[in-house]
Amino acid sequence: MKFRTFVITLAIVCCFSALAQPPKKQLQYFSIALTNSASSYPVVGAAELWKARLHPRFTLGTGFNWKRADHLAWAQTLKLGYFHHRYIQHALMLYTESGLRYTPGKWGISAMLGAGYLHSIPATGRFRQRADGSFVSFGKLGRPQAMLGFTIGLDYPLTPSNRIFTRFQTLVQTPFIPGYVPLLPVNQFHLGLTFRINRKNP
Repeated sequence: MKFRTFVITLAIVCCFSALAQPPKKQLQYFSIALTNSASSYPVVGAAELWKARLHPRFTLGTGFNWKRADHLAWAQTLKLGYFHHRYIQHALMLYTESGLRYTPGKWGISAMLGAGYLHSIPATGRFRQRADGSFVSFGKLGRPQAMLGFTIGLDYPLTPSNRIFTRFQTLVQTPFIPGYVPLLPVNQFHLGLTFRINRKNP
């Protein structure tokens, strides 16, 4: 229980640290993406995204640059997402990412590490047996979790204010089932658009 409390507290602190940006930093874009998810080995299990049934879900995001020099930027994101693991869970995620974005030309290439809060809601009913032999449901509201992630992406301009992007993300959900499945890896493929807010800083 102490470990669970620690990782969840750490995840929440990461998100609020991204929200508590310095006054001079402005959010530069809004993004929306459709995602497909599959539980498999981190990174090397990416092929399962194309073998498994399509699970279209969504991610909303925004972000800003801490620093920018020539073609390289230190970027920060804040995202809200949802995915469904059939028969297992519905997951709501609030997380932040920090990393580098390289723009040698029109293309943008990014690599980021992330952490945040994940709320897992059972996709099926859960029941506990009473002393008299009857059953009672429990856990309908779900349970708090932490998530850690790694994301790589490509983006390209469609208009001066909009970019299309694709990203591969591998995340680890913990503690999923303490003592049985402490870590649950999930791979996600994102396809989406960004809409610029701050026109002075692409």
